[in-house]
Amino acid sequence: MKSTACFAAALSLVGSAVPASANEVAWRFYSAQDYPLSEWYSNLFADAKKDNMNEWWLFNKDTQQLRSNSNQRECLDAYPKDGKYWVHTWACDGANPNQRWHVDMANHRIQHATHPNVCLDADPTAPQHQAQVWECHSHDVNKNQYWSVVQEIGHLQRKDLLLTTTKTERNDTAGDISFAALLPKDPAENPSDPNAPLPAAWRQEWDYNRDFHQVRSVIDYNCLDAYEPWNGGRVHTWKCGDTNENQKWQYDVYTNQLRHLTHKGYCLDINDETGARPHLWQCHPPTHNFYSLQKFDLFQTISSFN
Repeated sequence: MKSTACFAAALSLVGSAVPASANEVAWRFYSAQDYPLSEWYSNLFADAKKDNMNEWWLFNKDTQQLRSNSNQRECLDAYPKDGKYWVHTWACDGANPNQRWHVDMANHRIQHATHPNVCLDADPTAPQHQAQVWECHSHDVNKNQYWSVVQEIGHLQRKDLLLTTTKTERNDTAGDISFAALLPKDPAENPSDPNAPLPAAWRQEWDYNRDFHQVRSVIDYNCLDAYEPWNGGRVHTWKCGDTNENQKWQYDVYTNQLRHLTHKGYCLDINDETGARPHLWQCHPPTHNFYSLQKFDLFQTISSFN
C-alpha cells in the first residue's frame, strides 16, 4: 500500500541533504557493491562511503536533472564523443538534453532520457571505481547498472511469501516474524483518527536503510533483530537503536541474501517452504542445496520518483 504519511515518516532517517525546491528530491544512490555515487571535480565515482555532500544528489522531477549537492551549479551530464557516450557533471541547464535522466528505482536503474539505451554503470573492476555510461542491459548480465537509493520501502519476498511481523500497533514490545502470503489491502486509512487501526498490509512493508544497515517495520517502527549468533538463532523485531549491533544487516544484491553485518557469515534463513519462524543460519553459497531458503527478493512498494 502506498502511503504519503508512511513515506514521510520514513524520510526522517535519510540525512542532511536539503532540496532547493519542492520539485527536488535529495538522495544518495548506491551501486550493487553498496558504494555511493559521488562527484569529485566533475568526475563520477562509486567508491567507499565518505559521508560528505559529494555523495548526495538532487533530482528534479520536472526537468529530469540530477544536480550535485556538493556543487549545486552542476548536473549529471552524458554526452556523445568519438562514437561513445561519456558522463561527467556540467553547468546545469534545463534546456540541455544531455542532462535528462529517468531514475527508475523500482527497477534499480538510472537511464538517460534523451540518448537511447544509455545507462549509468559502475564497473567494480575499474581501477579508481569510476562511474561511466554504458549500453543498457539486464541485471542478469551483471549488476554494474544496479542502483538503489539509501532507503527503500518494500517487501522482502520469497516466491509467494512475504516477510511479516505479528505486530499490529506501534509500541516498543518485541514482535515475532514469519513469511506469509500477501495480506489483503484494507480500506483507506483515516489519518485524522488516532484510534483507527493501522493497515494490515503495513505488517509486510519494511524500510531498508543502507546508511544505518537497519530493516525497520513500517507498521511499528521496530527493527529486525538477531540476538543469538548461531545456527537457528532467533530473529524477531525490537525497538530500533542505531548502536544495537544485533540490528545491522546488508542486503546482498548479487546473491539476494540478507546478511548480518555483526554476526559475520550468518544470513536470514527459513526452515522450509512454509516460511515459519525465520532464524539465523550460516550463509550458503549459491551452489548449496539449501541456498534457496536464504534467497529473498527486495521489491520496492513506495518511491519518491514515481
